[in-house]
Parts: sequence; structure tokens; C-alpha cells
Amino acid sequence: MVSPLNNGFVIFEETVGPFGAVDSYYVNCPASLLQYYSMAMGLLTSLNLNNLLAQTTFFDLSTKLEMIEISHSESHKQFVQTVGGNILCGSNAPPRPTLFGFYSGFSMTNMCQGVFTESINPSVMHQVLAYLAMLSSIDNQLLESICRLEISYSPYCSGQQNDTVAYIENFVQPILTNDVITKISLALQEIEQLNVSRIQYLSYNAWAQTKLFHIKILDSNDRALQFHGWCLIFEWVVGDREVVSFAGDNGDITVMSAAAHSFSMDTDPNAIPRSFSYVSQYSVQYVTVTLIGVSCWVVLWTIYHNGYMESKNLFCVNRIVGMSWIGRPLIFFRSLTAIWLLNTSPLTLAVVGHITHTKSPPLAWYTALLATSELTWLVYVLNDIGSCLTQQYTPKYGFESANLTWFFAFIWTMFYPQQYSASIQRTCSSIDMDFELICESGVVAIGSANRIGISLAIVLICVVVSYIYERRKAPCLPPRFSPPLILNAQSYYMLTLDDWHYKGMHYIDKTSAIMAGILCFDLNNRWYVLDIKTWHVVAASKKPLGYDMTEQDRRRLEQALPLHL
Repeated sequence: MVSPLNNGFVIFEETVGPFGAVDSYYVNCPASLLQYYSMAMGLLTSLNLNNLLAQTTFFDLSTKLEMIEISHSESHKQFVQTVGGNILCGSNAPPRPTLFGFYSGFSMTNMCQGVFTESINPSVMHQVLAYLAMLSSIDNQLLESICRLEISYSPYCSGQQNDTVAYIENFVQPILTNDVITKISLALQEIEQLNVSRIQYLSYNAWAQTKLFHIKILDSNDRALQFHGWCLIFEWVVGDREVVSFAGDNGDITVMSAAAHSFSMDTDPNAIPRSFSYVSQYSVQYVTVTLIGVSCWVVLWTIYHNGYMESKNLFCVNRIVGMSWIGRPLIFFRSLTAIWLLNTSPLTLAVVGHITHTKSPPLAWYTALLATSELTWLVYVLNDIGSCLTQQYTPKYGFESANLTWFFAFIWTMFYPQQYSASIQRTCSSIDMDFELICESGVVAIGSANRIGISLAIVLICVVVSYIYERRKAPCLPPRFSPPLILNAQSYYMLTLDDWHYKGMHYIDKTSAIMAGILCFDLNNRWYVLDIKTWHVVAASKKPLGYDMTEQDRRRLEQALPLHL
């Protein structure tokens, strides 16, 4: 700092303390003030959303884009000039009459040699909140006094302010809760305890005398100035202004900064993690396309072979094709994506007049029925893995467990649907104060980890209970025929092959073989088989059938593949 100090710095040292021995403290908004702002904003938003007349009235309210204030107190005396408003710069600004407004306070955008005029940019919402906080003592005289605080006084100002007060009295006051009124009183007390003020360096008698002038943010002796004070306070709440306390050897002073309006920027799409969602999407698409392709092949093959197939096997296309053509890992992943989607609330953006809001419409019963059927993918995986233990009971309890899971998941989803939750609370962590802060402004939860756990529990319980029931129902169930090498466990246990055997040899129709991942054709009395599960090709002689069967059975088995080649 260059010596000699200007008059403003001298006054600062006398009031607070010598430079080098002054501490600065960042002052947070009082909790009651934040609670009042949050509750009042929620009340007004809900009112305007649900009452179209109130919404129309609200958006018809007008406000000045910028208010430049003057004070009725000492600074308004004749021959008084302001020579600075930035407490960090002293009285370095060119003198000008206070009738033209005050100089701006300290801010990250205000330079000491710059000349900036203090102004307030209240939104309609902030004006409503300010009048709501002063509602008990508003009259026409007060509204006129508020208007005359501005440099550019307009004869229409009083009427505009009266419209705002009328909106509060007609729509807001009837639904105002005692909690909001209590928060107003608490906020007023806490702000007064902080003793927040704005400062101006005032010059008297053409530089002969300079004084540090304090303007209390909420002056109980100046009701008109309180309106501007509340507007400033709400700019503090939303982060456009800051409050800093300077404490030194001689005293302390708590000062509100000038406005430094926040700026907005588009989110960098590259910063949003999408890799896992793309993997999930492409996995589901692969499974779906494979199922559709194999199903079309099954239909064409059934027509080509004149319907010689086991029709009961069509009831387990997903189960058999999934395990044979796709495999457990992708089917398991498909089941997880199904669980995630089932327990995710769909959010849509709705417009009501001038207001947008999110809606989470409940699932229609047919949509819920289709969505809950996706849980059966996990049942198929568990049936397949557990078949080494459940063995001949697998076809008995497999269908039951899938249907039970579908039923209970549907009932649960219809009666206890997933509800989204949202909260707004900014939390920041400093990585490097000179570089960046990482902040979270709020959380919108569209899913629930608890519901995912419940979904998994439904699947496990249905599988275990179904197996125990079938085991107790038939404790001595005979085993199936010896397992062939070309069928996996799911195909071996779940395909219906009871009517496809001759003299101890079991057969599988060519259509069901496609479902089981077996591509075969016969040529010159030889079978040529491609097992897509292991990518092995097998060639074997075609054994002739006897004549001790009906002609229809003979035609049927002649086109069927022996399971034990």
C-alpha cells in the first residue's frame, strides 16, 4: 500500500485495526433464513402450479430490471458526497452526490480504480418474498416511500408494488403456515445478531471530512429501506452476494459485498459417464435380436417340416434359446438390467401454463405385467445353475418358480410402486481453492437399492420354495434318461421329450434342436450336426427305424435327431 493512506484507509484502521492485523471471516447465511427461503419458495411454486389464476396474476406482476437506491438518512443531506463503497479500496473513487446513488462494495468483479454504481436486480419472486417478510406493516404510504428510494422514480411504481402486495393478500396469505411466519421472525433475529451492513465512504465539506457510513441491511427505523434490505438478503441466499466479517484490534465490521451474478454454462457431455449404460443397452439389444432371429428361424423350420415338432417346447423359447445361444453371463446381465429398469421411476417434464414440473406417472397394469416378466430371466439362470443339484425336479419346479416370481413381482409393483425423491442441498468440496470446487446442488433419486434387494429376494424365495414344494410332493421322483452330450442342462431338463423315443433311443425334433443350439440335417443316410455351444461338427450314420409303429410316428421320428449319436 502506498503511503500516505487515503482518508478511507485511515478511517478503516481507526475503526477496525491496522492493516496486517485484520482477520477476515466468511459469514454463512443463517439457517433460519435458508429455511424461510426454501419453505416460501416451495409454497409459492406449489401455489402457482396448482392455481392457474394465481399463476396468471404472478406472471403479470412487473418489476424493474435494476433499482439504484438512495437513503433517507444522513447520506441524503445536502453537500454530502460518496467517495467510495469498496471497503478494501478506501476513499479512492471520485466524489459525487449521494443523490446519484452509492458506489458498489467489494466484489470479485470490482476493481479499486473502477467506478461502479450499486444496484439491486430483484426478481418478481424476491419481491414477493420481501413483502411477505414485511406483510404485517405494509400500507400505501410505505409503498410510496419504497418507490421514492429509487433514483429513477416512476409514478407507476406505487401501483406496481401494490399489485404485488395484493397478490400476497389474495393468494399467499390464506395458505401461509405458522412455520413460515416463525422462520421469518427467527431469520430477522439472526440477521440482526450478525449486524450485517453496507458501507460508504462519505465526504463532507469538499473533502474536509470523510466518514465511514454504515447502512444496516435491515434497519428497523427505516421500513422502506428494509424492502431493499430483504432483496439484498435474498441475493445473498442464492449466492450472488457474500458477507464477510473483518475483525481487528480496534473492532470488527460485517459487510455485504456487491453483486457478482452467477453465470451458466452447458454441461460437457463428455463429463457424463455413459460407458456402462451403453454396455447395458447393447447387451439387451443383442439378446433381443438373437431371440427374435432364432424365433423366426423356429417358425420357418416348423412350417418347412409340416409341423412335426413338440409344441410344448415353444413355451420355453426364452429359457432354452437364452441358455443355448446367448449364455449365462449375458442372460444374467439382462436380468440385472431388467431389475434396474423395473425399480426406476420414469420422470417426464410437464408444462402447466408458465411452469414446468416433473411427473412420475404410475405404470399401467399391462406395462407393469410386461415389465415384471423380465425378472424371470434371473429365474432361468438360477434354474440352470441349480440343475446340478435339483436334477429331475428341475422341470417340475422351473416353470412354477418363474410364474410365481412373475405373479408376486407384479402384485408388489402395482401396490407398492417405485416413487422418485428429490432434494436440493448444495455441498461443495475444495480440491484447490485457486482452481476449482466440486459441488453437488441436489440429488434426484429415481431408483432404490432397497427395491433391487427386494426384487432379488422375491426371485430367490420363489425358486427355493418351489423346489422344496416339489421335493416334498414327490420325494422319490425317478431320474430322467441318461443325459446326451449335445444338450446343455437347461435343454436336457426343460425340453419335453417324453413322446420322442423308440426302443430306448430318445430323439429331438429339428425345430427344438435349433432352440437347443443344434443345427442338423441328414444327407445320404448320414447326420451332420453343428453344436453352436461348443462349435463342434459331428457326422454319424442314420440308423433305420422299424415298422412296429404307426405311420405318423414313423414320419415324425424319421425327421428327428437321435440324442445319442
